[in-house]
Amino acid sequence: MIQAPNGTRSKTNSGKASQAILKSLHEVSAINPIFVPMTTQQHNMIIGDFEKYMHHVLLQKRPFTLETFVSFATSLTNFYSGSQLIDTAERKDTALILSKSFNKGMGNRITDADLDQLSELIISDPTLDYSILNPIFG
Repeated sequence: MIQAPNGTRSKTNSGKASQAILKSLHEVSAINPIFVPMTTQQHNMIIGDFEKYMHHVLLQKRPFTLETFVSFATSLTNFYSGSQLIDTAERKDTALILSKSFNKGMGNRITDADLDQLSELIISDPTLDYSILNPIFG
């Protein structure tokens, strides 16, 4: 017999232990979203919206500067969070995915430490500017 984190006991050879642990993890993740990894759908959504914005900027023949990127990434992350498309715990991952995408377009010239600082900057700003996001949602 083993005891799962939620207090239930199951025989290890019956498969019930695995079910109890999975159920327990599901219950814990409902309370503490840090245990829930970002889904492939969320990841694809973030990358897709970044690509839409990049396409828009290129069509407008405007430079995609670091300042422009941070304004976009901040608004997008805050929009996702406010719309409950991501959990609070996923804000950092979202900002990091966006920063890595920006870095890739820049030829990977930004260090990992700087990417981490950039993502911290993005999640520290509560700004949500819908005029920046209109091109990807319109």
